[in-house]
Amino acid sequence: MEPGSSAAKFPATATESGEMAIVAFTDMAALVRWEPNPASVLCFSCDKFFESVLTTSAVEAWINPVGFAGGRVFRREMEALAQGRLPQY
Repeated sequence: MEPGSSAAKFPATATESGEMAIVAFTDMAALVRWEPNPASVLCFSCDKFFESVLTTSAVEAWINPVGFAGGRVFRREMEALAQGRLPQY
């Protein structure tokens, strides 16, 4: 976080359509596969992470984008997870 700020700066990338996707990792090994020399690390609970992401213009969150276990979480799913609920399909 920036000194004196409550806004976290998340790593981001672009979706295939050019919209913003936040990138997140479940552990250091997953992070290092994406960025071998990370400058900093923020740790969040799931609900707080998605609550924070919803304050951005991100349309997706990419969890562990490099490796074996990961996936994409879409904005409507983030809204449920930020409230501690499972997404309804």
